[in-house]
This record gives sequence, structure tokens and C-alpha cells, in this order.
Amino acid sequence: MTGWTIRLLGVLALVSPILLGGPATLASGEWKAVTAADTDVRLEHGLVASAAVTFARMQTQDYSANRHLAVYATDDYHPHRAVILYDALLPGYKYEVTTEPEAMIRRMKRIETVSPKFGERSDLVSRNRRFTIRRFSFAQVGCFAFVRYWGMAQIELTGEGDRRVQGYVCGRPGAGLTNDLILELLDGLVLDLTALTPAA
Repeated sequence: MTGWTIRLLGVLALVSPILLGGPATLASGEWKAVTAADTDVRLEHGLVASAAVTFARMQTQDYSANRHLAVYATDDYHPHRAVILYDALLPGYKYEVTTEPEAMIRRMKRIETVSPKFGERSDLVSRNRRFTIRRFSFAQVGCFAFVRYWGMAQIELTGEGDRRVQGYVCGRPGAGLTNDLILELLDGLVLDLTALTPAA
């Protein structure tokens, strides 16, 4: 077992509560590590420039979705500075309802046990992409959770699309997250999609 594989297994054990759930229920599958050149989701920003990064992908066992994961860990914020999960549903599937940005956070035991304080929910537009965000903080660390749905619904005028990206990013301990910094971070969110349009 390589060091990369061991690190991936450790990361997946820590974030596994957020990796289940989806269009109805997203069936589990086997996560496989990929390189930075092969990932479909990444965060490009100085806040994570020195982070240890793990990328992984999975096709669900029921073939309903391709899933892509990026996890950024730093010494000053253990174990994650940022976690991003991108799901692309396959033809015939769609999201029927949306979830709140904090839904992912509330399934992460490590954060829930320290009673995060949540702020107001709001919408921000980054590079023509509208995200729903919600700030939260714990242990003198300011963070924000985000979620975005888009794509083609399979039934005309119904459904929330067939693409979703969700995640969270935390600032440096003791430092706040301004709106400008949050926008910079969202601007740095890169999704490599074969059908990506400028408004996606």
C-alpha cells in the first residue's frame, strides 16, 4: 500500500459522513486516488497553496453519478482547510430538491462536536456562477460552506439540474473571512467539465 493510498484512506475515513446522499440516495462506490492532472475539481488560491492535497474520484455502484473529491489539509488547521465534493449525475438522473450549504457540515462529526456557530445564509455570484453560502465558525476559525446546483433537469421545468458542487473552506485561525476573500475563493474553484459553459 503506497503512502498516497494510506493518506487517501485516512482522508476518506474523516470525511465519509459527507460522501453519501444524492439524487435520492447516491449509492456508494469505491474511491480511487487521482493526480492533480486528472482531477475534475480543485481550488486555486493562496490560502491552500501550501496544503497537502488529496484528489479522488468514484462512479457510484448504481451508475447514477460520477463523484469528484478534493481535500486540502494544512498544519495550522488540522485535518482540513477545505473540502470540495463535485457530483455529476448521469443521463436519466436529476436532483429533485436542493440542500442548504450547511447540510454537509452538519454531517461532519468533527465539526459538529465543537458546536459551530452559523451566520446568515446568502447568495454570492462568482464568475457568473451563483452560490448559496453560509458562514460558520468554531475554535477561532472562520469558515464558509457553499453549494451550487446547475445543469439540465430531465423533465421540463422540474428538478434542480444534474450537477452539484458543495464544500467548505476555512480561513487561518484567528483571521476572519471577508466577503471579498470568500469571492476570491469561489473564483478559484475550478471544475473541469466537458460540457461546462460560461454560466455553469
